Amino acid sequence: MREITAPASLESVWRDLQTRADASFFQSWAWIGTWLRTFPEQAHILALELKRNGRTIALSVLGRNTVTRNRVFAPRALLVSEAGDPEHDSLTVEHSGFLIERGQKAEAIARAIAYLERVDFNWDELHIGGVEAADAEVYLRSAQAAGLIPIVRSNYPYFYVDLAHLREHSLDYLSTLSANTRQQVRRSMRLYERHDGALMLQVAHSRAQALEFFAALRAVHQESWRKRGQPGAFVNERLVEFHRSLIEASFDHGEVQIVRVSAGGHDFGYLYNFLLDGVVSNYQTGFRYSDDGRLKPGLVSHVLAIEHSVAAGCRVYDFLTGDQRYKRSLAKNESTMQWLVLRRRGFNRNLGAGMRGIARWIVGR
Repeated sequence: MREITAPASLESVWRDLQTRADASFFQSWAWIGTWLRTFPEQAHILALELKRNGRTIALSVLGRNTVTRNRVFAPRALLVSEAGDPEHDSLTVEHSGFLIERGQKAEAIARAIAYLERVDFNWDELHIGGVEAADAEVYLRSAQAAGLIPIVRSNYPYFYVDLAHLREHSLDYLSTLSANTRQQVRRSMRLYERHDGALMLQVAHSRAQALEFFAALRAVHQESWRKRGQPGAFVNERLVEFHRSLIEASFDHGEVQIVRVSAGGHDFGYLYNFLLDGVVSNYQTGFRYSDDGRLKPGLVSHVLAIEHSVAAGCRVYDFLTGDQRYKRSLAKNESTMQWLVLRRRGFNRNLGAGMRGIARWIVGR
């Protein structure tokens, strides 16, 4: 394990392992490299590398920070692909965990966690966020075997559309939805076309256009959330800069997709998606809502994007975490992601001593 002083020094080994792993976009160099470049002041980011016979079989970047709880206890944490700063970690990493070569998952996780338990990097907890449930079981078992206390901090569902299944069975996507959802989508499409003109889904064809669409998405998104009295996802300029940098670095590699949906030239929907190995991950959206509740800009935009993804040969359309009604309406496949804390037992003793000390102080007062 070593400190990362120059992100570029990690790129070649990361990209090489990525070709031998079943990586999500959040484990790809596109995401990790941009994160390391955008938050350089997040000092003391560590690189954990596991090798077998000279070949790298697992990689991770670990942030180091204290995590304050109840304004009293501040365990020293190592965080996979996060900095431990709530403002910066609002990027929300999902489908995360160590990047691991295919077929090596159980062994690599067990070896990595056993190693971390032995080394002295002044840490109390290892935080692994957004891990798919099946992988979470491996982390939890490995933690227990290494003498750590495994904790599932939270569970969140995520929904996705199996595009390969639709294509293999020659299924029309809309026909797989409930009668009520189909009716809402088709009525909304008719209304858009009647009032404004023909529906059109436009995928940004250049980096410049992707940045233009992103600026429009951000404006529409923020306007929509301000009307609800909420700040929106793009209020932090530092995070906006992260996404601009991600688009600039990854668009030409086909890893970022920004979609504009319009009727008669009038835009009403934007989708910000990530693409990797046939998986389309819908990360953020911007929709123009109207007083006419029959118009469903979100449903129409996603339906058109899913149909486009089927035709493009993609495997999965992933809505990512969240139990929103529209996700349940548009996706029949569901799974779970978990946020884990693997705690050193020594920290529990310190925690208990701290609690007893506070209790004695209160009694003394």
